[in-house]
Amino acid sequence: MPYDMQLPRMLRKLWKVKIQDREALYEEPHVTIWRKDQKWRYSLRHGRFLDPQRDPSEVQNEIVDLIKEQIEELCRQWNERFPQNPVAAEEDENGA
Repeated sequence: MPYDMQLPRMLRKLWKVKIQDREALYEEPHVTIWRKDQKWRYSLRHGRFLDPQRDPSEVQNEIVDLIKEQIEELCRQWNERFPQNPVAAEEDENGA
């Protein structure tokens, strides 16, 4: 089941932030930000947008700020859904 990040009512009218339940195991851990039929992927590991063909400036700053504020819960939710591809895996491999 996907995880829907709670957004304030005014943002919720236009935006959704989700962890999908059918992500490819090789993908970098991320949330998907939706506005109507547009979507952007935002990395939980590195705190940056993943899709070069999408303009990140089209995403309201408040959305990114909320993701950063809730990063621990988002990472927990990702790890729960995809334990074989945890958020911290890259750091662990490098000894950090």
